[in-house]
Amino acid sequence: MLLPKKWLLLAFCLVVSGCAHKPQTAPPAAPVEAKPPIPHSGAVWIPGHHKWSGGKYVWIPGRWASPQAGKKWVPGHWQKTPRGYRWVEGHWAATGAPAKPVPPPPHKKPPRRR
Repeated sequence: MLLPKKWLLLAFCLVVSGCAHKPQTAPPAAPVEAKPPIPHSGAVWIPGHHKWSGGKYVWIPGRWASPQAGKKWVPGHWQKTPRGYRWVEGHWAATGAPAKPVPPPPHKKPPRRR
């Protein structure tokens, strides 16, 4: 059995690593980004987004990317869950295809009725 000090150390490590905490508030509004010059013809702008890091939102700037043949960029987004907010990564999807479905957040099984 773990001693109380070890439990405290374990909890601290989980909080510091971000495993035990999801943001409880929505991210702030995205700032207006000044796009740098397009690096080559056909480049696709991947918008910036907020990332949860160290117990706060930090801004990750947008970037230019080379397009993938027959695909379009589907931006990432924050999804509200019963336990807070979680980030759903952006991805390339086939043109004309619906966006990749977002899996539901993991949840605990309901308690058994007796």
